[in-house]
Amino acid sequence: MRPSVVTAVLLLVGIINTVTAISPVPPWGMCVKYVASKCAEAGWFRFDGKRCMKYVVLQKTFQDAQAHCLSLGSELLSIHNEDEKNHAMCLSLFQAVPVPIPFWIGAQRSGDGFKFTDGTEFKFTNWAPNQPDNYLGREGCVEENYPGWGMWNDNRCSEKKTFVCAKKK
Repeated sequence: MRPSVVTAVLLLVGIINTVTAISPVPPWGMCVKYVASKCAEAGWFRFDGKRCMKYVVLQKTFQDAQAHCLSLGSELLSIHNEDEKNHAMCLSLFQAVPVPIPFWIGAQRSGDGFKFTDGTEFKFTNWAPNQPDNYLGREGCVEENYPGWGMWNDNRCSEKKTFVCAKKK
């Protein structure tokens, strides 16, 4: 093969890797703007002006996480834009370990698409590349932080993960 062809292929591979790279490391500086202000109840933090959210460090299946949220008068978190996604990510980092770990959000498969458990519209998404894939036809629930900062993945609802609850303040 000609050296110019090899060089072009290597350059193209490098560009593709750069463009498709997913950062597993959170942009810490961005989280400064989301310094959590507390809601009236202990452990709850202001979210979007209308809701308070709570990061729960217990690992539960999707259904058990939703039941836990309901017992607190809340639902699993629905996310409607980039700012809300980042705010939830920063809360998870402040409340848990300082590395992105996957956690349940309140989205699940519904027919050919997805819906939020709180009934709000499912318009915003932040799917990781090649997701959702419904691997082996068994992935019906949505986790955030897969495989890097804020990316979404469909996963088996029976997996146990931490989660974020949200309720109107």
